Amino acid sequence: MTKRRNKRLGCFAERHHGRLRIRFRWRGQRRTKRLNLVDTPENREKADKLAGLVAAFIKAGRDPFELFEGSRREPSVGGVGQTVGDYFEEWIAYQEPLSRKAQARDYRRLW
Repeated sequence: MTKRRNKRLGCFAERHHGRLRIRFRWRGQRRTKRLNLVDTPENREKADKLAGLVAAFIKAGRDPFELFEGSRREPSVGGVGQTVGDYFEEWIAYQEPLSRKAQARDYRRLW
């Protein structure tokens, strides 16, 4: 059995739990955009048109997220959330009263 290739540069509409979404690759990562449309023939046609538009954006080298108002952008790197070191410090402070002295010392040596 051979696999059919999609002519839209890997951008396609599919059904997921009764709703439609489009899937594509952008900057080497797989992306999914939920469309919040029930899977009907009319909505499937709309999703296919949108998938074609996303594929055209990708082919032109433009950011496909420009098409979606209010959608989450790609996650920014740096300065967001708790670091591993911060988490470790909290975890060690919690573990020390619960563990033996030698075990707490070994935990501290890990970091």
